Amino acid sequence: MVRTGNVEITARIIFMSNKQGLLDYSHTDKIVFALSLFVSLFWYLGQHINVYRLGAVGAIFELASLPMLALFIALPIVCILLLVKKGISFTSLPLYSLLLLLGAFLLIAL
Repeated sequence: MVRTGNVEITARIIFMSNKQGLLDYSHTDKIVFALSLFVSLFWYLGQHINVYRLGAVGAIFELASLPMLALFIALPIVCILLLVKKGISFTSLPLYSLLLLLGAFLLIAL
């Protein structure tokens, strides 16, 4: 702060103070994003790769599909709850998780 007579001039120098690194996010945000990425990749690869070509891969895919379907339904709800709790921001991981799941849904549906 620099004082000049009756005028106070406050100088702020901000170097990336409003940007978040990966370490600045909460543990819950990171887990939700990682699960969203994993679920999206699972369904995308399941649609575009013949998983039944090998019997063991097909069996593992079938065993994992029900939990992945449950996560595919539950994760958007968790993302919305986290967004409501923390506020919608373009730097929030739950927003990117929600967009990732929406993109995966659109890719699967088309």
